[in-house]
Amino acid sequence: MQKVTQRLTSPVPPQQIPENIGEKFDEEITMTRLFVSRMKSEVKQLASKCQSLQSMHDENEQKLQEAENELSASNLLVQQVGGWISEIFCAEISDPV
Repeated sequence: MQKVTQRLTSPVPPQQIPENIGEKFDEEITMTRLFVSRMKSEVKQLASKCQSLQSMHDENEQKLQEAENELSASNLLVQQVGGWISEIFCAEISDPV
């Protein structure tokens, strides 16, 4: 009981920072820096990929527009040829040789 009483009545020693706290803090800072560095690298990589995909999208959009224009022109040509064929057959039927 005397030890307990002594302990309670003795002045409280100032808090001492354990030596390994500084090492842990340095380790945490290093890990944080590595994490931030990795994130920056991944963001750059994603930005590059995004830019590449946007370029491909623009190219494909242009190719699609060109294909649609060609299809439209081809459909018009098919209709014209169909009209000429109809005229030829109608003329042959009405004027047999």
